Amino acid sequence: ENRGSSCWMRLEPFLLRVWCRDLEAAKLLIAAAGTLFRKPGLLWHGAEGGCCLLELRGAERFELPLVTAGGAQPYVGTEPWLRELANTDLHKTWAKAGQLLRRVKALPEAEAAAGWGD
Repeated sequence: ENRGSSCWMRLEPFLLRVWCRDLEAAKLLIAAAGTLFRKPGLLWHGAEGGCCLLELRGAERFELPLVTAGGAQPYVGTEPWLRELANTDLHKTWAKAGQLLRRVKALPEAEAAAGWGD
């Protein structure tokens, strides 16, 4: 028994960072993301010819102690529930990522080429 140490179970939200050629390309990706991911972030890097970094972040996350610093194990006996909680959030995340991929692939070729290709 290691008193003073704690052990946590954590599920981090989905995070996708994409360097976009320009603001128009970033707008296309933001439009494709729609309401799948909340609050897209955009960083402008004008020194590289106007590139920008787009960040899409998911909402599914949790953090809970499996063992507290005092040695308590508040979730003993609930392992099936914890597994279901994590798997449900992971399935939601992968479903959203799949939807995003389908939306990007469905962009009209001319529009996609103007925003993504050379």
